[in-house]
Amino acid sequence: MTILTRFCNSGVDDGQAATAAGHGETARLEDFTDQVYTLALAWYFSDNAAYADKAISLIRTWFIDPETRMNPNLDFAQGVPGIAPGRGAGVLDGRYFSTLIVDALIMLRDYQGWKKRG
Repeated sequence: MTILTRFCNSGVDDGQAATAAGHGETARLEDFTDQVYTLALAWYFSDNAAYADKAISLIRTWFIDPETRMNPNLDFAQGVPGIAPGRGAGVLDGRYFSTLIVDALIMLRDYQGWKKRG
């Protein structure tokens, strides 16, 4: 059986995530980035500090606080169990960081809450 045959028979369709291939992590990353972006937009348009404070809390928790921060990488992105631990197409999973998180940070950059800890 060739690798292509094994891949085709693995139940992974192009453009569709397989549960065994880490769909859970991708969904959580997408949810996180959507939440941060939505909170930043809510603050930007309403000037309600509670939205910005929550967005900043999430960003600090995921990326800044040494006790809780993640060390995101794409080494295993788009992996297919038994076939490939990670694939070059996995770089597409980084789109969440390069768009929504960066946009949220730009919106929040002047918020005074960045100077507060808590």
